Amino acid sequence: MQRITTLCFLIFVSVTLIKAQTQKLDSLLSEIPKSKQDTSIIKLYLSASAQASNITPDSGIFYANKALVLSEKIKFKRGVVLLIIALDCIININRITTIIIFMEKRH
Repeated sequence: MQRITTLCFLIFVSVTLIKAQTQKLDSLLSEIPKSKQDTSIIKLYLSASAQASNITPDSGIFYANKALVLSEKIKFKRGVVLLIIALDCIININRITTIIIFMEKRH
C-alpha cells in the first residue's frame, strides 16, 4: 500500500513539474516575436533550449540549433560558444540517460 501511495505521489509531482516547465517554455517562445535584437532572440532560444531539453532532448537541440544558426549569421561569437556548450550538454545528458536505462534493463 505504501508503494502505491509513493508511486502516486511521484507521478503527481512529475506531472506538475512537466506542466510548469511547459508553461515556462511557452512563455519564453512567446517573447521571441516581440524581441527586437538578434542577441535577445538568441538568449531566448538558449533559455528555451534549456527548458525544452528537460521535457524532450530533441526539442532542446532544435531550439539550440536555431540560436546557433542565428549566432553564426550575425557573427555573435559568444553565442556560438555558449550554444556549442549547450548542445554538448544536452547530447551528453541524453547519452548518460540512455546508458542508465540500458544498464537497468540488463539487471
